[in-house]
Amino acid sequence: MSGYQTLSEEIDAALLSHVAWKHRLRKAAFAKDTSIPVKEVASDSCCRFGKWLASLDPNDQRKYHFDRVKTLHTEFHNKAGLIAQMLSDGKVETALATLNGADYNLKSKELASALMEWKAHS
Repeated sequence: MSGYQTLSEEIDAALLSHVAWKHRLRKAAFAKDTSIPVKEVASDSCCRFGKWLASLDPNDQRKYHFDRVKTLHTEFHNKAGLIAQMLSDGKVETALATLNGADYNLKSKELASALMEWKAHS
């Protein structure tokens, strides 16, 4: 589905995609862009990595790493969606403060760490 051959390659692509989404959200905040697609940002199934997670074999989905990454991926999209909603509502300063806040950044780091751990054990 994704075009990647191995789990390791897929995780590398997920990490790059994660960084790109964070950058896109920050760029939108600095540009005061209120047209950001809130539903797309908030959904964990719209991004390429979310689609890949959903496509995994059911046996793969029972792995500890899958469950952890899936949960953190969903939580990250929830937090990013809240920020996108703030931008959409014109609450740019609040969105920027949230982007710089510990909660959003901790969730981002937890997801990246879980992805690296999964890769190390693949």
